[in-house]
Amino acid sequence: MALISLIYFNAVHLFGIFAALPLLIAAMMSPSGIGGGDIKLVATVGLVIGFWKALIGMSIGLSLVIIFHGALKLIYRITSKECRRKAYPLAPFLALGYICVYFL
Repeated sequence: MALISLIYFNAVHLFGIFAALPLLIAAMMSPSGIGGGDIKLVATVGLVIGFWKALIGMSIGLSLVIIFHGALKLIYRITSKECRRKAYPLAPFLALGYICVYFL
């Protein structure tokens, strides 16, 4: 019985590192915004799944952040609480996006 590997590496996947460029540029423009861990996560996942799948996963993850923020604002508006401005960690949302892309 053959052992099936979950991580399939191909030399073309080396270009997946470049999927982190949009986050790197955003981090350079706003140093207090995106952390270095998010950039490293995107680059590492890009190595494993490839450039295009990494971009699709990143867009799914960023969409999840927008949906989460909108839902939170709606809850604050319904409960009449004051919504404080705060930053969200990006890595959990990116991880969910990459899990969706990896298994679909």
